[in-house]
Amino acid sequence: MIQSLYIDLSKEDEIVWMPANNGAFSVKSTYNMLTKSQCQIQVNGNIIMPAVWKNLWRCNTAHRIKLFAWNCIRDLNSTRFKLSYYDTSIDVNCGVCEQQEETMEHLIFVCPRAKAVWRGVQVDMDDVRRNFSTVSEWGVSLKPTASVHKINYHLASHLHSSGMSTALLQDNCISLWIPPDIGILKFNVDASFDPDTNQLGTGIVLRDHTGDCKCIRGEYANGVPNAEMRECMTIREALSWAKRLQCSMI
Repeated sequence: MIQSLYIDLSKEDEIVWMPANNGAFSVKSTYNMLTKSQCQIQVNGNIIMPAVWKNLWRCNTAHRIKLFAWNCIRDLNSTRFKLSYYDTSIDVNCGVCEQQEETMEHLIFVCPRAKAVWRGVQVDMDDVRRNFSTVSEWGVSLKPTASVHKINYHLASHLHSSGMSTALLQDNCISLWIPPDIGILKFNVDASFDPDTNQLGTGIVLRDHTGDCKCIRGEYANGVPNAEMRECMTIREALSWAKRLQCSMI
């Protein structure tokens, strides 16, 4: 087959900016070109591909969790072991268990408190440690969205099961929650307030004397002037909820 190539010589030549798909120059396309080589960074000898960061920032979870994961993957968290390089007077032992040096691997994989939490949400940390030697490697291998959904699912499942308190205590997790007397329901309330944005989240948990979680309520609010006001509003919501449920002993 013979193919003919026709060139329109009547059109003038035009400058095309190759780093952009549409050929148009922009600050964004220039920035992407200049930082492209930096996207594939190395952490402890492992190359972190750009897709890892895209999956992380697209994950539907709180920004502070994304930032913590980002620091873990980049190995940037300021543990006591790291800080001791700059200040030799710092005690390098874990601030939670005081049993080993405080590295990210210890805090996430080894620390007894962390292992108790992982067991509580049915994450086999021993299996994780067999496959990954660092927290950074584990973070790169995870699918953030799937992991968050899995943890949230197991948390909800355990909160609605009567065996949660017993299971956590058996895992050497110290519970500060004090059960009410028999026949009395207990409402626990709390509010998380961001003074920079005046945004606030509230939570109410209803449990009986066995620790069985009867129900959970959560709410988001905006424009609240201070945390104290929202704490009072949360208590009022709990009392209104108790009234609707016709709870006479709370």
